[in-house]
Amino acid sequence: MSDSGDSDAPSQAFSPAPSHATTLEPQEDLVLTSLAAMLERFDVAQAEMLENLDFDTPFHDLDKSAVEKYINLVLCGYVDRPVPDLYSLETPAEHPEILRHRDSRCYRDVDSALIFGRLFPWLGQYDILTTFQEKKSLKGYLHAHVKFDEPGEAEATYRDPGSDPNVFWGVCGPAGRHRIYLMLPMANPVAMDDVHEKIYMACWEAVNQILPTTLATWSPTYQAELDRSKRFQNFGYQTESRKSIPIAAGTVFANRVMSLIRAQEWGRSAYWFIQIRGSKDTTRHLDRNFTEANIDSILTDIDRDGNIIFLDMAIEVHLPQGWASMPARYKDCHFGMARLLWGFEEEDWDYDNYHPDIWAGITDFAGFRANFSKSPRTRNLISYIQVYTTDKFQTYKTSGKAFRIFGSQMLKMTDPDLIPVPLRNVYEATAENQVNVTPCVTRFEARVPLHRARHIYNTDIRPAALARVLHVVRTEVIWAWRCHRVLACTMLIRYASSVKKDSRLDMEYLTLIATLLHFFNGIHCRPNEMSWDRTLARTIFETGTLQERVARDIMFWSPRSQKDSVPIMAYGALWLPPIVFPRPGVGDVLRFHHRNFAASRTMLCRVIGMKWEEIETLFIHRFQEDRYKGGVIRAKKTTASSSPLKRQIDLPDGYEDFSYKKPRAYFDHGPDLPAAALVGATPSDDTDRAASEMFLGLLTQIMERLGTMGRTHIPYCKLSDAQIRTVSLDTFRDPNLSTYLLSYQYTQRPEDWASLKSVLFPDDDDVPPRVGAKGTQGWRLLPLYNELLMIREDDPAKYRPLRNFCRNAFDTLMWFPKVSRDRLIDNKVRSSWTHIFAGSTQTGTPIAINPKFKNRVTQHANRPPVLTPAALIDDPEATAGPSERTQAEAHQATLSTFAQSVFGPYPPPEETIVQQAEPIDVELVEWAQKVSSRSRGRYRLMDLTELQDDEMHSRLYVMED
Repeated sequence: MSDSGDSDAPSQAFSPAPSHATTLEPQEDLVLTSLAAMLERFDVAQAEMLENLDFDTPFHDLDKSAVEKYINLVLCGYVDRPVPDLYSLETPAEHPEILRHRDSRCYRDVDSALIFGRLFPWLGQYDILTTFQEKKSLKGYLHAHVKFDEPGEAEATYRDPGSDPNVFWGVCGPAGRHRIYLMLPMANPVAMDDVHEKIYMACWEAVNQILPTTLATWSPTYQAELDRSKRFQNFGYQTESRKSIPIAAGTVFANRVMSLIRAQEWGRSAYWFIQIRGSKDTTRHLDRNFTEANIDSILTDIDRDGNIIFLDMAIEVHLPQGWASMPARYKDCHFGMARLLWGFEEEDWDYDNYHPDIWAGITDFAGFRANFSKSPRTRNLISYIQVYTTDKFQTYKTSGKAFRIFGSQMLKMTDPDLIPVPLRNVYEATAENQVNVTPCVTRFEARVPLHRARHIYNTDIRPAALARVLHVVRTEVIWAWRCHRVLACTMLIRYASSVKKDSRLDMEYLTLIATLLHFFNGIHCRPNEMSWDRTLARTIFETGTLQERVARDIMFWSPRSQKDSVPIMAYGALWLPPIVFPRPGVGDVLRFHHRNFAASRTMLCRVIGMKWEEIETLFIHRFQEDRYKGGVIRAKKTTASSSPLKRQIDLPDGYEDFSYKKPRAYFDHGPDLPAAALVGATPSDDTDRAASEMFLGLLTQIMERLGTMGRTHIPYCKLSDAQIRTVSLDTFRDPNLSTYLLSYQYTQRPEDWASLKSVLFPDDDDVPPRVGAKGTQGWRLLPLYNELLMIREDDPAKYRPLRNFCRNAFDTLMWFPKVSRDRLIDNKVRSSWTHIFAGSTQTGTPIAINPKFKNRVTQHANRPPVLTPAALIDDPEATAGPSERTQAEAHQATLSTFAQSVFGPYPPPEETIVQQAEPIDVELVEWAQKVSSRSRGRYRLMDLTELQDDEMHSRLYVMED
């Protein structure tokens, strides 16, 4: 703050209180620092974290310890290395010379206007809407003290009209900036959908009487107009349809509509409201006195006779380039602003109607809002005042109005690299303003009646006169603080999304998420009170009461009474409690440090905006909620396999890719035709397809058809549908088959590998599968295989290079599912093969191993799938290799707990203790074992306890009659 040296400055009857730091008990680890020095620490921590990288750099490329340090420093003001320190911001330094500078000015302007009237107040051309949407109606206070003198009522009443039911009726003014509302105080008992229809019919009748030549463009009913605006589609988006009303008939037309509406019971006492929106850019001037010309510029085309008009009169404090004016906050500071600018006296001020607006979490910077609409104050009848800085709506506008993030967005994040749109937009908008050093000024606004507007401000007000109520700060400091806090919130949200899924249902984790939600939204959004959930804020932050002699100027909001417990910003800023990050052996929960939180489910659900059942569904095992979600249990795929992904494919050395023209598909039998199709050829397709794309795409489509295990619907393939589409050639070179398959059997005989190639890529003399024939299963649903056969039939000369390419590339793979001509995948047991089955099951995916590979098949647990080109896993086994029992027992460790519970352990040898699987939902296990039974000669999965003798122990399955 700075002292006034201007002789014209009015004398002040108040003085600033001591710094907020003096009201606190001293702490040994408390470090007092200036805002500029704190930002230097932020810059150093950011440089260590990013190391010249962008803020959206993949999260795993960042140093986690540097990320944690940056988050705790910027959001918590806390450093735990090498010595724990808790920072407290000092009151900003004074710069009185800046306020006295010749370039420091007080700009005056008329921001907006509110016009209320029983008769239509607009004299110019306007447009009316023909479809009305409830979401565009006014909701909330207008902060205006309006007198309603209705015919037949004995006494006039005063009220704020913002809560009256209303309809957004039309637009007027330049480019339709101003809005016209039809206010309906008596419409509360009536459904607004019914009101919309009747308003439309009133407009239609008025057009029929006054503008009959334009009636041809109007729909006869409101429902017909809704259908037209939706383009006659039930799912169509409703457009905003408008009709233009000319100047000559504008007033007559509107008053006729109003007379028809007032004839209805719900339309009694209806009136017009026009909102002149944001005109500060066109009314700014430098004069000390407001003139009629200044006011006329905003009230053009407004009929003032008989109408009630309010104006928002504003002053902006502009400082020399590079300096920003910020509203101060200390004892009675905001009352001092009201006294200095608008002539408030002590009896006019009321803290019950006062709400502070803390700027981006700094205690000493705060505007405020005060609503006096029920009882206007001072001789100028002020109904509303507000003080704020322009940088808030600057970031709001430039970020594309993505000004809030919701709890569901944060909880549904599963990838820390997929940054939510609000986070990205707000950070980029803030960073752009920081780079361009966008000016930041303090703005004072008061809402007054028209006849009091000219003389609302003291003509002697200059920047130097506001020295006691303003802070002077470098503009780059303002944007740097805001930018660091937004970046730290982004990093913490990304960190939270990387936490182990099982730990994200913890109450302390959810408490941190709920707190971060309010914290981020409070940093950058438009001028707003510290609108925290009061229960949550009292749980997280230190609290105090006026009765305990805690200063009002460090409280989140104005207390309701002397005993009202209010959270406080104790150390110069809004610091979160220190954050504890997941550590091995300590805990995997991201939480606040050493706080006795009492966050309840009810409170968290209210803050996050989700039901507890919805939150549970996000983080518990999917099969406990819906057995067909998450891939644990999957319905059998009955549709055609997916199209291949467009991506770069790395071929082995010596292989040259080429392209070919896609063939024309022919339909020659009716059952395969789509609905309403004709037998014949498809249109010619000039699209080229790469041979590598066709080869890998065919392998992918076959992997999608490995099927599910009986009626349990547990898939043989462990990969999800999305993962299967991203398999690479290296996937089929990975010897750890237990990563990909639940239950399998394999062979490495050369004749099996050769047979597999002849089926997949048949030679001229080979007999391919009879696709579509009775008794042939699976092949019809492989689009790329059908494409391969069409090329083979249409042009053998073009087919041979493609076949040779595919066969040679196939020989570079280590393994692939064994297919047959009659049945794509046959999972029945092959007695001579090596069996790596799940528990006591006796079926598995047949796998052919390339005899050229010497690597042994492995069964390592917790090994991730190879879904992108990568080096081969170098983990060869001994020459002789492990026994089949050793492999099968190792495979058990790769199974999920659910699969172990359903299928049981691998049958043990005699006198061996059976290892019990980890407990799992008993109801689900019983269901899976029950539905696995089949009848009519099909295989039935047997529980080992049902087998009574040694002969039955040796049986792999039983046949039912």
